[in-house]
Amino acid sequence: MGYRIFFLVLFLLPLFSGTRAAAADYAGVKQAVIEAYEDGKTTVDVTEYKVYNTTAGSKKIASAMAQVFNETPGIFYNGRTFSKEIIAETQQVVKIHLSYASKYKSGKAVNKKKIASVRKRLNAAAKKAAETITDDMTDIEKALLLHDYLVRKVSYSDNSKAVDRLSEVGALLQHKANCQGYSVAYLFLLEQAGIRAKCVESDKMSHMWNLVQIHSNWYHVDVTWDDSLNAANQKDQFGIVLHKNFLLSNAAVKKQGHYGFSASKATDRSYDSAFWRGVETAFWYQSGSFVYGTSSGIYSRTGIAKKAARIKAMGADCLVRYSNNRYFFISGQSIYQINLSTKKVSKKYTAPSGCYLCQLKCSKTKLFFRYYKQGQLYTVKKKI
Repeated sequence: MGYRIFFLVLFLLPLFSGTRAAAADYAGVKQAVIEAYEDGKTTVDVTEYKVYNTTAGSKKIASAMAQVFNETPGIFYNGRTFSKEIIAETQQVVKIHLSYASKYKSGKAVNKKKIASVRKRLNAAAKKAAETITDDMTDIEKALLLHDYLVRKVSYSDNSKAVDRLSEVGALLQHKANCQGYSVAYLFLLEQAGIRAKCVESDKMSHMWNLVQIHSNWYHVDVTWDDSLNAANQKDQFGIVLHKNFLLSNAAVKKQGHYGFSASKATDRSYDSAFWRGVETAFWYQSGSFVYGTSSGIYSRTGIAKKAARIKAMGADCLVRYSNNRYFFISGQSIYQINLSTKKVSKKYTAPSGCYLCQLKCSKTKLFFRYYKQGQLYTVKKKI
């Protein structure tokens, strides 16, 4: 067989190129690697998949490994590097050696106990997110509420020292992620809800987002771009949930500024002009209805595709739920509370003259809000 040599390839970003050889099974390689990672193995035999270290073959293997590293929920502990064991005479790749992130190793051994512990916490986080949806919802409604859940819970961060920002661990457990972390987390939650999805990326943009299948059609969803940052301090904005990048066709997502991607099947334009495009608060599921706020009032719909009913005819920015029937929202210079059962509205706070209220969130005991004054952004917290 000849002697064997090793090649080390480092991956920080996905690579997608090359032409598949006729007899080679790169999908098989990818699946074998995923299963090896799931079993905590460090080596996987890929002889049966007949892949070779040619220029095209090497690029295809790199692409498959990049998809494992960057687009596969559940493999959050991978080390983002691998090496290939190759038969020198034929250049056939017979084994792939896998790396693990240092925090999931004990010396040279894989720390399976820690991986299992983090996986358990992730499953609990996914279960928590799933509490926002119900089995009788349509796939659009489930995808919408899970989109809003991530926007509400996660803050954008691309600190290179935070390795978990690249995975669902950063998004769902640490509540900080970059575009890759948002995308993998959304894929994870959608899969749990029984909705087909995948990641799509643009090397030219250094950006990643999702494709979601609704019925037989595929649509773009960019959770990261719908979680806007404050221009003044580049921090997460309380209470603001955009829907400008939810269920878009190729044509529409390009108008939003996306480019350098491949998504040939995302051609349906049914939702390019959907009403939610202009909604900048979260959608909340309340007593069988979807509740949201706009500049013209607070509305509810018994289904996303149903006609809207206006609950209150006053502008409602940053509509946030406090309890089952009670919500806080900003209207003009004041913060109000509304009881949806009685439709009673009460004023809770008015900003001083010269201040502009712009962000709002609440916990069980405290109300947090931000306002601008003379170009400066201030954060205030008050007991409820």
